[in-house]
Amino acid sequence: MVFIDGQNLLYGCMDFARERKPGYEFRYREEDLLDLLVRLGPNRKLTQTRFYTSYSMQNLQRFEKQRKKLNILESKLKWVVVRKEAKTYPYYCPRCRHASKLVQVSCPSCGLQLETTENKGVDVSLAIDLLLFGLLEPQNGGYDVAMLVSGDRDFVSVIEVLKQRRPACAVEVAQFTSSAGQELRDAARAFYPLEDYADKFGNWIQKHSG
Repeated sequence: MVFIDGQNLLYGCMDFARERKPGYEFRYREEDLLDLLVRLGPNRKLTQTRFYTSYSMQNLQRFEKQRKKLNILESKLKWVVVRKEAKTYPYYCPRCRHASKLVQVSCPSCGLQLETTENKGVDVSLAIDLLLFGLLEPQNGGYDVAMLVSGDRDFVSVIEVLKQRRPACAVEVAQFTSSAGQELRDAARAFYPLEDYADKFGNWIQKHSG
């Protein structure tokens, strides 16, 4: 069973591009990525692919583009897509007493004004599913091996619980090395650095200036 942390994978691709090829974006191809993940281990049968992501209603154009892409993942690729709405915490200035639900921050490099959103709920949903499916036998809908595409150390505790409660199952991690903490890599049964397979599942796209 494959569990993909969509936001974490996106950040991994961005960091990889900055390190290896400045001025370019690295974009992964969903079908090729899944094919790679399944083939990383011998004699495996994929039972389900689960994709976890968040969305924001603040930018309707971006939301509509994301919605169409997620619908394709569900209808064409038959992935289970778990969506969570990104929330913002109310902002209150203790000096001028300005209050707002949109928190504005500035990029320290270029001064671009950004709106922040909180990605609450996505990691929690993935962690719960990783644990619950791992505690089930395959004949009951569980997995023997989970391929976790994320570098978030929050999943370490889930992996450790599974080792104690159901040693027969295993969690393996695939992510770009620079985006995966050492603690998570050590907890997983195996770690696959995605930079070693980049040409098999992604494309380099040159950024447009101006």
